[in-house]
Amino acid sequence: MRYFANKVLLLSPINDHLPNQIIDQGIDVLQIMRNINTFASSFSYNMNLQLFVEIQSNGKHLDIISTRHVANSVQTHGTGIINTTIKSRLLKELRFHLAKKHDRKHESYPYERAENFLKKIKKLGVSINGETYMDLFRKVITQVGNAVGYVRLLQAGSKNANYRSRSYMSKFENILNSVDSRRMHKVTENSIGEYEKGVGHMKECYSDSTNYFKLLLLGFKPFLCNPNNHHLKTFYLITPAVITNYIDYRVKEKLKVHKKDQTNFSVFEDGFAIGLIYILCMLNQLGDFHELGWSQSTAKQLNAERSKVTGIVKRQKETSEQVDEKLLQTVAITERHVNAYEHEYNLLYATLSSAEIFFQ
Repeated sequence: MRYFANKVLLLSPINDHLPNQIIDQGIDVLQIMRNINTFASSFSYNMNLQLFVEIQSNGKHLDIISTRHVANSVQTHGTGIINTTIKSRLLKELRFHLAKKHDRKHESYPYERAENFLKKIKKLGVSINGETYMDLFRKVITQVGNAVGYVRLLQAGSKNANYRSRSYMSKFENILNSVDSRRMHKVTENSIGEYEKGVGHMKECYSDSTNYFKLLLLGFKPFLCNPNNHHLKTFYLITPAVITNYIDYRVKEKLKVHKKDQTNFSVFEDGFAIGLIYILCMLNQLGDFHELGWSQSTAKQLNAERSKVTGIVKRQKETSEQVDEKLLQTVAITERHVNAYEHEYNLLYATLSSAEIFFQ
């Protein structure tokens, strides 16, 4: 506003000694955009709360990025800130899927094949940190989803900032409509023109009709669907294995809550679900993914494990009057294990369903 007053109205405002941004603004959006790769790997995304939380910090506190921080950055910088070996295994899975696809007895993709896939990938070797290639692949999908989630956060934060400015817009527009443009000074008329341009830009960038998720699909789809990336035609067949890997990882992560001195721990990672749906939509394989019926396979597997546990206890009671205490402890641990996996699968499938809505 100081620059506008000096440049257009030829005024010289006194120095108000105010800071150029809000004191508690937090991490600036422009700073994140300059280091988007580091950001995507250092923060975890929560789709429901729409915020990012730092995974690991050298200090005693973790940084949080929410819509309020984005709104503060938009007010500071302006609205223009927003617009700135496995292959052979997949071929084997493809042949199996095509052979069973039209079989009436075949209901869903077998759980055992996903586990076998993970074992085969593990034999290829591990990284220095002890991570398999599937772990690294899961991380890449999560980082892609974090980037997409950040776009959603930017859009929500910008709308928040515009909502703050909307309170006086209607009054100003009523005044403009009642003024005769013929009796208006040229400088005033030019100022009104600049105002209308700014309002038009806000409506264009942040209206509900602007679907940034579709823009992301259109922007990167030519790259992934390039003939050089023909191996991605069977991407959907690796989703059961990578989902199983993700569930194993999340169950282990939540067990860390009860341990002390944990320096690297994430409470949530919704970026994986968003990244997976985003890639499937770009490759036009979302329908193929649903045809696998992986949710039915996991439910069937968990029910089988639960029935196996209850069957052991039932046979023990039938053969002897006194039940072995160690057996009961083992059964209780197994049941907690099955419940934990069932909980994580349900959370993931709910998040995947929500993520699909973004790209419709």
